[in-house]
Amino acid sequence: MSSSPLFFIVLLSALLLIVGLLPEGGRPWLAYDRHAIESGQYWRLWSAHVAHLTLWHLLLNLAGWLLLLGIFRDLLSSGLLWLWFLISAPMVSLLLYLRDISLGGYAGLSGLLYGLLSACLFIGWRRNPILHSLALILLAIRLLWEQQPGYDTGYLEAWIAGQVHVNAHLYGAMCGGVLAAIVACRSFLRTPRP
Repeated sequence: MSSSPLFFIVLLSALLLIVGLLPEGGRPWLAYDRHAIESGQYWRLWSAHVAHLTLWHLLLNLAGWLLLLGIFRDLLSSGLLWLWFLISAPMVSLLLYLRDISLGGYAGLSGLLYGLLSACLFIGWRRNPILHSLALILLAIRLLWEQQPGYDTGYLEAWIAGQVHVNAHLYGAMCGGVLAAIVACRSFLRTPRP
C-alpha cells in the first residue's frame, strides 16, 4: 500500500465496529431514510454506509472490507480510500434517492465495497490485464444476475434481518468506475509531457 492508508483503514474499521455496537435505537439515526434526508438530515448520505442492520450484517461487510484490503494492498493509498468514501457514499445514496423512489431505508457498506472492487479492478488493469479483465467480466455477470427478475434478494434475510438491496451494488460499481476515471485523469494530468 502506498502513502500509508493505515489511518483510514483503522478509522473506518473502528467506525464500523462502534456504530455496529450501538444500541438498536441509535442505528436508525444513521441509516438511509428518504424522508429524513428530505427534511435536511444530509449526514445520512454518508452514515448509511457505516450503519448495519445486525451484527452479522456488519461482520459480512467487515470481512469483505478486509478481503479487499488484502487483495488490493498494492493499489490502495490513503488518498484513494478517502476519495472512495467521500465521493462514493453520497453518490450511491443519491442514486438510491433518485432511482429507487420506493426505497424507504437502507444500511450497509456492500454498495461501497462493490465500488472499491470495481475501482481497483480498473485502476490495476494495466498491471495484470488478463486477471483484471476476467474479474471485471465476473463482476459484470454478478451485477446483471442480481438485476434479473426473480433474483432472491432475501437470501441473507435470516442473517441480516432484511433484504439485500442489489441496486446499491450496481450503483456502487458504477461509482467505482467513476472513481477509476478520476484517478486516471489525475494520473494523466500529473504525467510530465515532452
